[in-house]
Amino acid sequence: TGEPFGNAIMTRAPLRDPEHLRLPHIARINGQPRSAVFATATVGGVDLSIGSIHLETVLLSLRRRVKQLQPISDFIDRTTGPVIIGGDFNTASRRSIAAFERTLAAADLRRFSALDEETFRRFGRPFVLDHFFGRGLRVLDGGVVHTGAVSDHEPIWVELSPI
Repeated sequence: TGEPFGNAIMTRAPLRDPEHLRLPHIARINGQPRSAVFATATVGGVDLSIGSIHLETVLLSLRRRVKQLQPISDFIDRTTGPVIIGGDFNTASRRSIAAFERTLAAADLRRFSALDEETFRRFGRPFVLDHFFGRGLRVLDGGVVHTGAVSDHEPIWVELSPI
């Protein structure tokens, strides 16, 4: 777009300990790098590690997109306590979702968002590209907001409580 953009963490709680992770493998077409951002927030007396990520599109091989998760997994391995990460995983197939689930399971993360609610539609086909993963938290509710006005992706949300 020619405009600045990037990952963000939005919360009512103050953020501290910000981290920026550059992910391997730039976009093949425009050379754009991908990244993840992390910070810590205290919510309800619990320190929570929060991450926002944006992986490359399917123009990059699944093997290389899985490798983009490695710095994220390594970072999370060094944290203690509850973790929530979310964002655009660009998972255009159940195979890619399963590969990312296996990779993040190494950091003791499981998918918190629904597998059956589309977050993106292209050429009349629905895709589930956006996800939340976490540990040390229980999912109370979640879903997709079908507004069609915020982005080319529909916003996703989860309501969580500490375990």
